[in-house]
Amino acid sequence: MVALEPRAALAPDGSKSADWLVETSDYGRHRIETAVHGATAGAIHTLSVFVKPVERLALQFEMRDQRPGKLGVVQFNFRDKAVTYAGGDISGAGMQVLPDGWFRCWAAMPYFGDTAVFNIAMLGMHAAVEYRGSSSAGLLIWGTQFEPGVRPRGYAGAESRTPQ
Repeated sequence: MVALEPRAALAPDGSKSADWLVETSDYGRHRIETAVHGATAGAIHTLSVFVKPVERLALQFEMRDQRPGKLGVVQFNFRDKAVTYAGGDISGAGMQVLPDGWFRCWAAMPYFGDTAVFNIAMLGMHAAVEYRGSSSAGLLIWGTQFEPGVRPRGYAGAESRTPQ
């Protein structure tokens, strides 16, 4: 229950290419989900996203294999500038504070198969996964990157495997 407004704001690189992920006013989960093919089975991969809060102050990554296998959850709190929860098969997670209110959130996890599925969800008060949304609250997102390794590398731009 989200809307995605493409190219809504300035991204960390100065281009107007940040997307606005805005929740609906419905009760439920406010998230987007995608699958990425081409993971190396048995290897650790890292998901990273540049995020700027727009009234919503908490975010969750849920990462898993397409077929039953590995599963991990990480929660980020922008007010505290911290990872507040990492569980399941997550092998590492972090949050980098950047200029102009941006953060780079990341989490690493091994995958059994060659297709990884992840969702990016906004969280309500007290890290609620389901809540009644506000049609004006959300997050700016940019530079989603999924890559092999235990930590994110520099942003690869158009060369990265970015979900559509």
